[in-house]
Amino acid sequence: MNSTKSVYALSLLVLGLGIAANGYAQSFVTNGLVAYYPLADDGSDQSGHGLDLTLSNVVFSTVGPAGGEMRSCASFDGPSSCAVINQALITGQMNWTWCAWLYAPQPTTGNPWPCVYQEGLQGGSCFGIDILPNEMLHVGAWNVGFPGNWLIVDVPYGLTNGWNHLVLTLADGNVGTGSLSIFFNGVLADSAVFQRVDPGNALHRVGVFGSGWAVGSPNYATAPWIGSMGDIRIYNRALSSNEVAQLYAIESTPPSITTPPSTQTAEMGSIASFSVDVTNTPPGGTYYQWYLSGTNALGSATSASLELANVQPAQAGAYTVVVTNLLGAVTSAPALLSVIAPVEKRVVPAVGLPGASGSLLHLEYADSLVTAPTWSSLTNVTLSIGPQLCFDLSQPLPAQRFYRAWQTNEPQFALAMSLATELPLTGAIGSSVRIDYINQFGPTNAWVTLDMVTLTNSPQLYFDVTMFRQPARLYRLVGSP
Repeated sequence: MNSTKSVYALSLLVLGLGIAANGYAQSFVTNGLVAYYPLADDGSDQSGHGLDLTLSNVVFSTVGPAGGEMRSCASFDGPSSCAVINQALITGQMNWTWCAWLYAPQPTTGNPWPCVYQEGLQGGSCFGIDILPNEMLHVGAWNVGFPGNWLIVDVPYGLTNGWNHLVLTLADGNVGTGSLSIFFNGVLADSAVFQRVDPGNALHRVGVFGSGWAVGSPNYATAPWIGSMGDIRIYNRALSSNEVAQLYAIESTPPSITTPPSTQTAEMGSIASFSVDVTNTPPGGTYYQWYLSGTNALGSATSASLELANVQPAQAGAYTVVVTNLLGAVTSAPALLSVIAPVEKRVVPAVGLPGASGSLLHLEYADSLVTAPTWSSLTNVTLSIGPQLCFDLSQPLPAQRFYRAWQTNEPQFALAMSLATELPLTGAIGSSVRIDYINQFGPTNAWVTLDMVTLTNSPQLYFDVTMFRQPARLYRLVGSP
């Protein structure tokens, strides 16, 4: 017997809802980050390295000039305030970056060396950043055995006019050599020969914000600075000019929601997921809080995505997320969640068989196409109305399956492949069942009637053949006498 066999392959895809957490495109923000202190409400290190600050008389609040930019920050009152890292982060490094937002409400008076940040002890190798009363930025690196190299840079505008972003970078530093770049508000203000601080001596080393130290002892009240700081970052590499400009742009803009969470419908016992996409969100400097019904803060729901496992009707309602950085906060539009009763269903392959009415087709399958695959008979179909669909009802279905159909002494033909949702219908014989569907994502009241079926069996299978390449659907079955 001669036969012609037509082959068509279908790989079944596992379809699922993927919600990606908000990822920050500029990976440079965390590349080489050694320590990060937002200083919004505590001295914790948000870089993940555990270099938390020890605080003395530091006040956390929102600060800024009248009618000007306001920021969440830490404020230092002078002699009694400081923040200490119990190790040096700049000393000994050949390449580094130091970044901070600074606000001095008035020119410093009284002490000639008001310290924003210092490492080491006087009398030994040390590093310091000072803002002088004449509105000069003073950056110094002192090495025992190679004294000097204190650099004074004229500030292009007064640091007392409001919040300013200060970035210092050292590239290729050694004792007596290296290139220091100083940026104000994302713009290169000056560059000069500088040096790394030689760690050769054994004096006690700490980093101090907001004050200096006494000679020979860790007394941090000798060079007090009055002002506020926030968003302090220290890197073990020198950021490029472009990276500094991008960092300034990121940290000088409040968050903005580009993609709000989606309104959706979920079956009871399933997983409902929400997410939000936000711009101006450097890692560690952005905070999320999800709410139900506007005021009910959800515990531990503090990331860009929210997942509700085993969702129940009591969790239906309006979900919002408040996104905050040091410059402000924004609240998303509400996303509604509707929770419905689950409906038994599964997605099955739908094989479109061509041919004239009365044609006999032999449908076969294989679960792989290795050399000389094993083909097994799925069914033999006599077409009753010309081309028609045949559904693969195997239990369970594999992750992939391939199909071919053939007829005796007939020319080759192609199979049409799609997917369908299988819905078992139950009820009294002769009763009717209305089948409605709704898109999983979208308005929660947009139900569409798919069909009305009179039961001739129970259970009776119904196949939604219109779902292929459409948004994910959920169903409800409404019985009638």
